[in-house]
Formats: sequence, C-alpha cells, structure tokens
Amino acid sequence: MIKKLMINCKDATLMSSMSEDSKLSFSDLLKFKMHITLCKVCAKFDSQVKLIIETLERIDSDVNLTKEEKEAIKKKLNDNMNKN
Repeated sequence: MIKKLMINCKDATLMSSMSEDSKLSFSDLLKFKMHITLCKVCAKFDSQVKLIIETLERIDSDVNLTKEEKEAIKKKLNDNMNKN
C-alpha cells in the first residue's frame, strides 16, 4: 500500500506545476503531500512555484496582456519546467 502512495521527484515537480492550473485528484494530492513532507528539495521547489505564481499575479494587475498572451507565457513556463 505504501508503495502506491510513493512518487518520485519528477512526478512531484509536475504535480506542483499542475496544481496551480488545475485541481489534483484526491489520490494525487495525497501522494504529492506525502512526498513533499519527506523530500525537502521538492518542498522548496513547490514553495518557489507558489512564489512565482503570486508574483506574476501581482505583476498582472500592472501589465495589460491579452488572455492569449498570458496563456502563451504560462504554456511556455510549464513546457520549460516539464523538460527538466
């Protein structure tokens, strides 16, 4: 049972990125929370992703980008994060 709850760091970083755009399923959320509780590197990555999102949201109020431009930037950031 425990093995079914364990994910690797690559999956955890992907879930961290995905959790900002969409809701994770309950089982994925449980796996993710368990992983970042045990892995301080992924926990740090998750906090950095949240900080970036918060910063972009604050900047968003000062910058007039179209919805398409915002989505293109998000997609590019996600694509680059998923390459690593």
